[in-house]
Amino acid sequence: MPLHGTIYVIMEMWTFQQLEEACFICLLKSCSKLKMMLFA
Repeated sequence: MPLHGTIYVIMEMWTFQQLEEACFICLLKSCSKLKMMLFA
């Protein structure tokens, strides 16, 4: 399945608020992983 198709399906399933929340959580997780790697 092409990427834009997958994104369309996700947007159909989720509301924008849920999508934003999920993206925000992903960003926070990757940021904390980076911090752990940098300051370990």
